[in-house]
Amino acid sequence: FFHFCRATDMLSNEVKRVFILKKVYGLSQKEIASHLGISESMVEKHVAKGLQKCSSILERLNLLSSKRHKASKNSNLTEVSPIPTQ
Repeated sequence: FFHFCRATDMLSNEVKRVFILKKVYGLSQKEIASHLGISESMVEKHVAKGLQKCSSILERLNLLSSKRHKASKNSNLTEVSPIPTQ
């Protein structure tokens, strides 16, 4: 959820407003268009742009957090010396 919030914060105000109304509050495109005084096609474009940008942002954030997690996990490992052979 934290990453989703960060991703939506990076959207433009117009796209964010439409995207949140659609994805969080579940309003229809017609309801959003009526509420905001814009066309349904503009709502559709904003939702598509929001999905595309959020997906890209979430992918980058998840990659960054998984790389950090792996790095911290690896730094906690102790190096084991190989077993000597005779």
